[in-house]
Amino acid sequence: MRPPVMLYDDRCRLCLGFARAVNRLARGQLTIVGHYTEEGRRLRASLLYPEATEMFWVLEEREAHGGRAALLPLLRHMVTARGGMGMLPGGNACAEDGCDVFVRSASLIRSSGHVEYGSSRASLWHD
Repeated sequence: MRPPVMLYDDRCRLCLGFARAVNRLARGQLTIVGHYTEEGRRLRASLLYPEATEMFWVLEEREAHGGRAALLPLLRHMVTARGGMGMLPGGNACAEDGCDVFVRSASLIRSSGHVEYGSSRASLWHD
C-alpha cells in the first residue's frame, strides 16, 4: 500500500505554511504535492475534478478527502504514514501574494469533498 498524498494550493502563502507544518509534524513521511505542480496537475486530472483547487486533499489508495473531510484522515496519516517522499518542490509556490487568511480559513470550514476512485491509484505514481 502506498503512503497517502496531501495535495495543497501552492500559490497561497497560508496554504504553503500549512503544508510545511504538516510536513514537519509528519516527519516527512507523507508525500505533499502542490496543486499547480506538474505532478499535482496530473493527480487532479486523473483523480479529482477541475474545482478541486479550492481546498486541500488527502489522496488515499481508493478515495480522496477534501477540506474539512480531510482533517481526520490527515491527522491519522501524520501519525501512521511511512515511506512518503516529504514535501515535493513546486515551481509556482506563492505566485499570488493576495491570499486572504480569513477567506482561506473560512473555506476550510465551508468546503468539504469526497471522491471514490473505483480502482487503486498505485498506477498513477511513477516508481
